[in-house]
Amino acid sequence: MHGSVGAFFAMPVFECTTVEAITWCRQFEVRTMAATPHAERLYTHMDMCGTLALVVGTEQYGLSHTWLAEADEQIKLPMYGTAK
Repeated sequence: MHGSVGAFFAMPVFECTTVEAITWCRQFEVRTMAATPHAERLYTHMDMCGTLALVVGTEQYGLSHTWLAEADEQIKLPMYGTAK
């Protein structure tokens, strides 16, 4: 069993639309960082102190245009190596 599978049952999970998530983050002053390979700055060069949401999309499609446009920052998460 992978650790993330077990964490799923121990952590609260909420389902909502993109707009609802963005609205909630703004209401509660949660900074949003959208992960995209097109970002110029690596995550290691960002101040990640404080309350923030790291937003990631699917491997195939990435994040929606809405997330990329509305996030406070866009960051790059490099992927090294290949999956086997």
